[in-house]
Amino acid sequence: MEETQTRKEARTVTTDITRIINTVYLNGDNCSYTYRLPEKINNETYILQINATGVYLNSHYQMTYSKPIYNIEYQREKIILKGGDVYEFINNNNTIEINSLS
Repeated sequence: MEETQTRKEARTVTTDITRIINTVYLNGDNCSYTYRLPEKINNETYILQINATGVYLNSHYQMTYSKPIYNIEYQREKIILKGGDVYEFINNNNTIEINSLS
């Protein structure tokens, strides 16, 4: 049961981030969205990585993946987000910028 709950929480975070990226991209230049990542997932630290192939979350030695609908360009090839931090996702001329506000 605990393993299933861990996956559910991880899936929720990757789905949220993917939805935000798609929404910011579709709404065009200067669209932005702010999101606070949970501090931990099931009391475990985690790593969230975004790159051209998708959103990846490694929690409790399990990888969860979600792919944005569109082929989206980011300001960097690989973006690492930390749990508990607040991030702003901005569409800058159809390039998604992700900035830490923490």
